[in-house]
Amino acid sequence: LATHIWVAITRARKLKLEEQTTLSLPVDCRGRLVPPLPKSYFGNAIHLIHMTTTVGELLNNSNIITTVNLLHENIEAAQRDERIRSKIEEWMENPNLTSVQGIANHILIGSSPRFPVYVSDFGFGPPMCVRSGRGNKYDGKVT
Repeated sequence: LATHIWVAITRARKLKLEEQTTLSLPVDCRGRLVPPLPKSYFGNAIHLIHMTTTVGELLNNSNIITTVNLLHENIEAAQRDERIRSKIEEWMENPNLTSVQGIANHILIGSSPRFPVYVSDFGFGPPMCVRSGRGNKYDGKVT
């Protein structure tokens, strides 16, 4: 699905075939560390994976399966304990707040599946519908 979204947005942008495009996905690390973080852990436990290719390679129909496989391999590799710990060590040596908003032709796909938005009750019963609004949105962000 992520590859399909990447292709559709890139095609809609009508970019030149030689331009680069990047897809980023946040990967949840909570249960993937050895030992895993406790369920009571309160904080972020994610890191971003990035895939960059040219528009021409992405839009070439014969490469779509290759792109899907590469994305799958990147996600699987990003979920391994040693990869997560190496990312933490890299960040400890060079702490910085990463911004993806400046990356040209960028797409970020993310969500908050563990946030219990339909459990909240402010006195009127549970919400019938929850929407994220315009806050923190930019061209290329998919939530």
